[in-house]
Amino acid sequence: MGQILIRGIAEDVMKAFKERARRHGRSQEQEARMLIEEAARESESWERFGQFADRMREELRRHGGDWGDSTADIRADRDSR
Repeated sequence: MGQILIRGIAEDVMKAFKERARRHGRSQEQEARMLIEEAARESESWERFGQFADRMREELRRHGGDWGDSTADIRADRDSR
């Protein structure tokens, strides 16, 4: 397993981090590990979402082209009420 040492963290940030870990009932190490894992998963998740969106756009183009901006249709529908 990897290790990380972070230097130069501002005192107020460290104080807030220690308090956060305490509130969550975790050690500072557990809190840092959780935050790093969460950030890595979130980044990975957004990357997968972007890839999915790209595939869907390509699929839509292949089956009928680009539908463009729907703003005018939405305004027309709203104004007709």
